[in-house]
Amino acid sequence: MKAVSALMIFCASTVLLQAQAAGETRRVALLIGNWDYDLSGEWEESPRQDFQADLKNPCEDVNRVKQSLERVRFGNDIDVACNLHLQGFKRKLEDFAKKVERLPPGSLAFIFYSGHGLQQYGYIWSLPVLMELPRDLLQDGRENQQIQHLSKEAVEIQAALRKFTHRTDIAIYIALDQCRNAPLPSKIAFNNGFNPAIPENVGIQFSSTPGETSPDGSEMVRLLTAELERGGKITDIAGRVYGKSLDLFRKKGGGSYSVNYSGRDFQRLQSPAMNLQAAPNVAPPPPTLLQAVDKVVRGRQELRAKPAGAKPPPSLDIFWCEGEGERARYSTAMDLAKKIANNAPAYGVGRVAVRSLPVQTNLHGNYNVWRNLMRYDPGEDNEKFILESIASKFSEYAFLPQRGTGFGKKPTYNYMSAFICEGFTGR
Repeated sequence: MKAVSALMIFCASTVLLQAQAAGETRRVALLIGNWDYDLSGEWEESPRQDFQADLKNPCEDVNRVKQSLERVRFGNDIDVACNLHLQGFKRKLEDFAKKVERLPPGSLAFIFYSGHGLQQYGYIWSLPVLMELPRDLLQDGRENQQIQHLSKEAVEIQAALRKFTHRTDIAIYIALDQCRNAPLPSKIAFNNGFNPAIPENVGIQFSSTPGETSPDGSEMVRLLTAELERGGKITDIAGRVYGKSLDLFRKKGGGSYSVNYSGRDFQRLQSPAMNLQAAPNVAPPPPTLLQAVDKVVRGRQELRAKPAGAKPPPSLDIFWCEGEGERARYSTAMDLAKKIANNAPAYGVGRVAVRSLPVQTNLHGNYNVWRNLMRYDPGEDNEKFILESIASKFSEYAFLPQRGTGFGKKPTYNYMSAFICEGFTGR
């Protein structure tokens, strides 16, 4: 019996070692909420002394995100913290960064923060509890002192990102439900137009655009939790949150909306950990647009003639990525093109065409597209507005409009492109 027991122990240990050697992908999460900024133990309407005002929703939002992650089988490795002072905030991030560094290839790290934040002089800060902002700093001519104070008393996002691994085989998704306005006097014009430098393996989503506030109880948490529970790839979830947030912004006629930035490796990492599976009671997307078509047509199919006149509206090419699963992507691209072409004047679009994007062209022709996205020329605000309108109208496609240039990195005046590389992701 002892020999049999020893053999069983040996076999179990061998299986465990083999599983560890195989390096199964993991999902880990860190969720932080700060609301009691003077640590009085109760919510107060007016801030005390030089502390930030209390908030009502951050820790409740943290619990909502935790529940949503659990419903998509995220796993049990979810670390939750509320009301962190500066040292506690930094320690949590450093400990989590060490955990992420040790993850096996293909893993996903998820970070969520809800609380006060600001964007100043091109820096983006998350504010710990007990942080004081002395009133004598709130005046012009004290820029250096303001930056020094924030550097000592707040958590600067890009500095925090530098502590995390930049391994291309691990994806890190960060959702920040915080303001990005500049409450301190500033004469630096680029602050509101500043976009953070994002590591290649990171996707980061803000609840507000540069220079804008995010109200306590913002729409981001509601949209994020809803889209998490629908499931799908984390890149698509972020894209759907962006599109629906932008749609709400346009309907309300102002305020702010959720924006996201992502690195190339975050977008194209293919791993089971990136795909969050919805719980059984969450209805899956209908299969209508995913039905295989009898014949995939290569080249270009034009759906709307280029209108005559002085200056036509920008043209739109919708590319579908060739390769495995291309029939579904072709069907999706054709369906979207028809919807846009049928209402092209309302969108401000001229000619609409569907084109194939061969695998080798994508890899070696300066395209490098790995998900559903849209591209417009830098400086062409009308093109950006058109694509943002389409992305918000068709949020289920999880498009991410971004600046780009055409083939050979040359501007493509009066021309826009969209890419269907992941099929239909919504309902």
